[in-house]
Amino acid sequence: MEGKRGDSGSGKGKAAPPEPAMGELLGDECYADFLREDFDVKAYTSQSIHQAVIAEQLAKLAQGISQLDKELHLQVSVMDII
Repeated sequence: MEGKRGDSGSGKGKAAPPEPAMGELLGDECYADFLREDFDVKAYTSQSIHQAVIAEQLAKLAQGISQLDKELHLQVSVMDII
């Protein structure tokens, strides 16, 4: 008996319609830079690397501040005992 739901013997699974997925991508602000006519891959890559370096430096600074804070608390506690 033949079914009306498509041929199950083709080996192809059900795929989502491309229009909504593409529409979602095109509407996502995250991809706006890539869709601009004047998109410059080298400038974008350079900026991304620069931002990653800044984020790493900020993380190291935050860690240093945390260590200083712990040391200050330790020093104040020692001074309270004396």
